[in-house]
Amino acid sequence: MTIGIDYRLANSSMRGMARYCREITRCLLEKDTRNRYILYVDRELSHAVKQTPNVAIKRIKTGNFILGEQIFLALQSYKDKPDVFWSPYNTFPLLLRRKTKLAVTVHDLIFWNRLTGKSSIAQKIGRIYRKYCLLLGKRKVKYCFTVSEYSKLEIEKKLSLQNVTVAVNCIDKAFRAKAIAYRQTPLPADKPAAPPFYFTLSGDTPSKNLLFVISYFKKFLPATDLYIAGVPDHSYLRSHASEHIVILKNNLRDEEIIDYYSRCRAFLFLSLQEGFGKPVIEALFCNANVIASNCTSIPEVAGGCALLIDPQSEKQLTQALKDIEAFPVDQNLRKCHLEKHLQWEAVAQIMHDTFTTKNSHNI
Repeated sequence: MTIGIDYRLANSSMRGMARYCREITRCLLEKDTRNRYILYVDRELSHAVKQTPNVAIKRIKTGNFILGEQIFLALQSYKDKPDVFWSPYNTFPLLLRRKTKLAVTVHDLIFWNRLTGKSSIAQKIGRIYRKYCLLLGKRKVKYCFTVSEYSKLEIEKKLSLQNVTVAVNCIDKAFRAKAIAYRQTPLPADKPAAPPFYFTLSGDTPSKNLLFVISYFKKFLPATDLYIAGVPDHSYLRSHASEHIVILKNNLRDEEIIDYYSRCRAFLFLSLQEGFGKPVIEALFCNANVIASNCTSIPEVAGGCALLIDPQSEKQLTQALKDIEAFPVDQNLRKCHLEKHLQWEAVAQIMHDTFTTKNSHNI
């Protein structure tokens, strides 16, 4: 059988959805040499992909995500006639051929909800596109995956999709190796210890609640350092930087992120809505103290290893900052919880079994 994969974002981004597709695809190609795979991209490959006779790379004509998905990806798929087509980024081509079984990963339904706060034009268009793509095309979805039990319930409730399969997010293999190497490398004797600081990794969409965190530190902890990663280069939030509110450059290397996770007094993740919340498990893997939201998927991802609070309560955040260093984390619990988020191979196996054993051409 032939399995088509929309590999465009995986080939051009470091976002969570891109890493998700990249890691699962890597495992699929390493495991399965019998079925044929087609990876669809819109630019030259940015990293090594296993090149074997059963793997083909097809380049479509446009880099515009929506046009590429709905026109050029659909047309190329009609030509290639894959048995299964996997769309890993919430949306999918609406005009796939009828015999091609559509598999979609819906990471979350945050875009479904009305949020207060400032959004860019691109963010507004993206929310509308994702919502109506799912509304118009949900009957075409043969296999639906998501990344948490919380998101599964949301999808079943709001989209009336049944048999949603949870295929969780994991920590990337390269990130894990770098974090382990960091722990094993002693701090140079001539490098002074940094003063205590707090760290958060966040985008600038209203659901990330970053403006609340910035405003809190300016109001209550004006002389305390807060380092912020993940904010786009042209975001309006960059104007809120100050002497002690440091908004780092976008697209930091893993080694830099690991350093901030590992040295901060606490990692803050006060998002209002998350389908998963991967920075939480990354921070836990780096042995950071974690203060996180008590809503949506975040308690599930934290697994009892973080101090959970109402993400809009100044009072609870104040108390958490006082309590975090004494917060008791059972190291065995942390280890067991993280274990299920270290196995991309197991997640890829779920995908593989769905794509193959549920189709007429089994391996």
